Amino acid sequence: CRASNANDTAAGALMLEWLSGFGRDDQDEPLDVDELVAHFAPPEAPQPIDEFELFGIRASDAHKTALYRRDHADEVSSWQECRQQILQQALEPGAWCDVDEHLNLDCLPPCPDSIPFSRNDDGHLFFSSCFESGNLGAAFALGNDEYTLLIDNDTNTDGHNQWYYFAVTNTVAGCSARFTINNFSKKKSLYMDGMQPLVYSYMDGSGWQTGACSDVMWGQSRMTKKNREPYSCLEFTYTFAFDGDCVFFAYHFPYTYSMIMSVVHRLESPPFRDVVRRRFLRKTLFGIPLVLLLITDWGPDPPPEDLDQMEGVHPALLKPGIVITARQHPGESNASWMCHGLLKFLVSDAEEAVKLRRDFCFHVFPCLNPDGVIHGNYRCSLSGDDLNRQWLEPHPITHPTIHCVKEYIRGLQSNSKGAYACFDFHGHSRRTHIFFYGCSFGEGQLKSYRLQLYPKLVSLLHHDVCYEYCSFKMQRSKASTARCVVFRDLGVEHTYTIEASFYGVAVNPNLDDPSANEPNVFTPQRLGKIGPVMGRAMLTLFRANMSRGPRALRRKKAQSRLLDDSGDEADKSCPSEPEEASEASDAASSDSAEALALDPAELLLTVKRDAELRSAEGGSSGGSDSCPSADNKPKEEQARFRSIVVARVTTSRDAKRKSLKGRPARPKAKRPSSAHRRLYSSQASPTPTLTNIEPKVESDRGERPEAPRPTRIRPRSAQPTREPIVYTAVAADRASVKQVL
Repeated sequence: CRASNANDTAAGALMLEWLSGFGRDDQDEPLDVDELVAHFAPPEAPQPIDEFELFGIRASDAHKTALYRRDHADEVSSWQECRQQILQQALEPGAWCDVDEHLNLDCLPPCPDSIPFSRNDDGHLFFSSCFESGNLGAAFALGNDEYTLLIDNDTNTDGHNQWYYFAVTNTVAGCSARFTINNFSKKKSLYMDGMQPLVYSYMDGSGWQTGACSDVMWGQSRMTKKNREPYSCLEFTYTFAFDGDCVFFAYHFPYTYSMIMSVVHRLESPPFRDVVRRRFLRKTLFGIPLVLLLITDWGPDPPPEDLDQMEGVHPALLKPGIVITARQHPGESNASWMCHGLLKFLVSDAEEAVKLRRDFCFHVFPCLNPDGVIHGNYRCSLSGDDLNRQWLEPHPITHPTIHCVKEYIRGLQSNSKGAYACFDFHGHSRRTHIFFYGCSFGEGQLKSYRLQLYPKLVSLLHHDVCYEYCSFKMQRSKASTARCVVFRDLGVEHTYTIEASFYGVAVNPNLDDPSANEPNVFTPQRLGKIGPVMGRAMLTLFRANMSRGPRALRRKKAQSRLLDDSGDEADKSCPSEPEEASEASDAASSDSAEALALDPAELLLTVKRDAELRSAEGGSSGGSDSCPSADNKPKEEQARFRSIVVARVTTSRDAKRKSLKGRPARPKAKRPSSAHRRLYSSQASPTPTLTNIEPKVESDRGERPEAPRPTRIRPRSAQPTREPIVYTAVAADRASVKQVL
């Protein structure tokens, strides 16, 4: 875990400061900080390394000049001061962004006066990423107008280079600059489909622009990873319009932690105070508290503003819960914009929102990885872990937010009517549109088709949602994700991952009427429109599914009968080409009222047709859009890092539990062979039935008679009928019966 970049150096120092004050009440001796410094600090006398060789750049050209290095001492100190200021602001109530009464939020970068730029006397641009969510590892000048840039790695990792967010100044009006970012981790990107870098000119004041760059190119870089695979590079040209302007470049519209806290503090004031309560749960490694927002109709006796002072459980918290999470991956800022749109709808005065608050209690976690958001990571937290791969066994120290949320959902399942649904917002870097990843009970089951109703209805209500991209597979590689763990282990059936493209939608422009063309790029306002659509779909389906009684029973029987009666003729009516399916979806989404008025049975039949057509065509793979472990550090370094952190903060009870873990484990039972499973398994009778067991009889010689072998039974596939299989055996005593079984 020795520091290799600025994030690691600052994170190590802040982690030491946090660990020095952790657990002093539970331990007899204070934490030995000097002992941990030996593990975290770099060597005292490092060997001089060529700065170009360090980043894999050929230094054959003498005119290359290092303009910015985030791991230099001056930049590291500035970066530490910036993060300490953010930490103080996060712990103290206040607002840093302007949020109006309608929760409209301006996506503004930081003030240029507060940014420490790395200056030079050669007339080149000044670079800096020492601000919240900023990411730029190094900048080199290849000439007067050409610059090579490198993205900083995620903290405690060897890669995950995707998110960039930096500022330049010392500009000259009319001059163009060519930027090349050389170390993208992924081979494919939406830049190949027309995506462009986001640009914000402080003097222009027109906001973030997507078409300001020219000659945007995506290709293979000359730099290589440790495994000899080449990086990808992005090249673009930008022409400055003002002298001395401060221009920001970003991968996507930023949504910083300060913006999240601004929205949280605005929700604590009127008129949202009547329906929203806020709680601070466990703190992260950086000391940031996990924020929980509770949105519901509290009734005539609302709880106090500080829920920790309330005795017992409020009746409103016993309603069926809907859990909403976002920003497990800190670089996916579009996830926060979708969550922001859903928050605006839930606290609004719309008729659908009032009904939802009356029937449900919404548990919103707007940011599960605040450390990564502040540090400018793309995928990992301070511990270097992908939090969306830690849900099976989250550690309470290295993964505090995931451990807390998982236990919170488990508590909802046991102490109330349970969590009815769970939505996890994410971003996708290789696909267009918005789409869903869901779960399944198995192909061809009615329960699995019912889980696909919600994404289908949302796609009919909103044309940005593409149902053809939705997937409901649960691969083994995704077993540790939030979607699979909440569905399998915690028992929440309606569990979905909502993925939004970093680019937009792929829609053919209208050449006849250019003024009618809607921009294809996903802006914050356009991403927020998914919130009201999701709310109306919840009101349509979830309330209908929760209803009990004869009418609900008849409706479910009608759905089952309709699915059973659907034959090949119904399958032929489904469009076979993707273009025809998208045209049918767009035609249905043109009128939202018609989509909401659909009969659930007819919608269920449509879902079944789409599922059968997709399985016939091969389907689409579900899951995350990248390999999470490709850029992680070796397992030996990860284990060493965890042993240092965890060993110093475990309590005496944890140490005793750890000592018990050292005992030899019980040997695992051998898995029965496939022939044995076929012989002793039956779908109708899972438990074998023994008949004609005779009592114990001894012969004249005092020996026990030999038990005959059981009757050989054909495998289930060879059975002519599905009658229960009865296993017969004749035995003399219990030992012989056990041997026969």
